Amino acid sequence: MRIRALILFLLVSALRSFPSIAQNQFSFVSDFAKAGQPASPECLAESTLFMKLLSAYPHPVSGWSFVLVCDDTTWQHVMRKIGMADDIGEHYGETDIKDKLTLIRGTKLTRADMGVPPERIVAHELAHVMLRSLDEAQVDRQAFAWMAERHGGVPKSGIRVHHHRGR
Repeated sequence: MRIRALILFLLVSALRSFPSIAQNQFSFVSDFAKAGQPASPECLAESTLFMKLLSAYPHPVSGWSFVLVCDDTTWQHVMRKIGMADDIGEHYGETDIKDKLTLIRGTKLTRADMGVPPERIVAHELAHVMLRSLDEAQVDRQAFAWMAERHGGVPKSGIRVHHHRGR
């Protein structure tokens, strides 16, 4: 039920929708942007990179909502709203398969942590979406396979991107 409250929160808080990706929805949210104001330059850079990476990997043709959370303060606010603020480990994205919603932590796309490049974050979340799976090992295998195919080699495995709850 927490995810339904999150969806309502995000729909009310989303400041601007970008053109849909086919029939998917893309929006961004930030606690620091006022309604009706344009996105910050940082948020626009995160959004541009996300859209570029999204188009490079398999993604649903329609019916999915992608929300870019533009700053870490808002990300922490969202994590508290869904009851995940105290979870161990970094969260770079969250996918709710049932409600067809993916959240992306925008700051980690433009200021990546060592071992977790932006394309890994996006490929990982898209693997959850396309496989309709919460199995982290299965999702990681698929994300790495897509990345290897895209780059003509095998990417380094690095660390796990995040933990998902059984939603």
